[in-house]
Amino acid sequence: MHSAVHFVRCVLEDAAYSLEDTFMLFAELSIPVSTIRLGGGGARGPLWRGIQASVYGQAVEVLAAKEGGAFASALLAGVGAGRWANLDEACAQAIQVAQRIEPTPADVATYKRG
Repeated sequence: MHSAVHFVRCVLEDAAYSLEDTFMLFAELSIPVSTIRLGGGGARGPLWRGIQASVYGQAVEVLAAKEGGAFASALLAGVGAGRWANLDEACAQAIQVAQRIEPTPADVATYKRG
């Protein structure tokens, strides 16, 4: 009755629920989360992005920079070389959002039911 596609989706959903636990930890520590940004190879997959947005119940953003680690290193180097005064300034000027994915209301309701 179920195919490999169903099992792959199940793994993605499980990973998203696991990541969602992190937000609960942030809340317990009174660390506000105003924006969720996805990076890395997995962020290139529309299914994975949509699952995360719907499990979290809020929009997620994908950055224009494809290689997050290398991009972050370049920003740090720019700060070190004096291009920017600090990392906050570097991020404000250099980070560009390529796409914003809104959660699907019906999926949010399903995921909240558990």
